[in-house]
Amino acid sequence: MIQCRSIHNVRIEHLWVDVTVQVGATWSECFTVFELRHGLDINNVAHIWLLHFLFLSTINSQLAFFAQSWNQHRLQIRHGPNRSPTDMFVFDMLVNGVRGNQLPVDEVLNEEELEVYGIDWEGL
Repeated sequence: MIQCRSIHNVRIEHLWVDVTVQVGATWSECFTVFELRHGLDINNVAHIWLLHFLFLSTINSQLAFFAQSWNQHRLQIRHGPNRSPTDMFVFDMLVNGVRGNQLPVDEVLNEEELEVYGIDWEGL
């Protein structure tokens, strides 16, 4: 959980809390039990390889399922319609066109702009 007041990119921090609670915590507990009760040595490369071999595809599948589910859930938007991340992405592309390769390459932020970059002023 977020331990202190945060002002930078509140939504992404809440997303990481959800990822940790819904996926990461289960695996963390599982691997901690392996370490404490079954001799898992996190400094042993062979043990880490075995964990990857046994669990990585399952963890990746759970994370992919989480991402698909999260991208479909509705977000509360102040002074606007509640939309899912997928809806917002598609709607933005329809309204503004495809972007990314059209952004100015030489845009440089000054120190003041870098200091406040990513702050969600409306979410405070």
